[in-house]
Amino acid sequence: MDAVKQEPRKLAPHQEDYIEVENHCCLCGTELVFQFEPSEEIHLIKERAHCPCCNVQLKEREHVIH
Repeated sequence: MDAVKQEPRKLAPHQEDYIEVENHCCLCGTELVFQFEPSEEIHLIKERAHCPCCNVQLKEREHVIH
């Protein structure tokens, strides 16, 4: 039995805007470079984003691993 390949869902305009804001530099519009650092002993993943053009770190978040 062949799997039916579904078309990707079209995003709503507000969803596209959110993705643009999250993935691009607010200063120059360049696509951000993300780094992820897992920490097994405390069950966290650190997410960092920086702009290669402006050379600034714009975001740092910690995500709990369940």
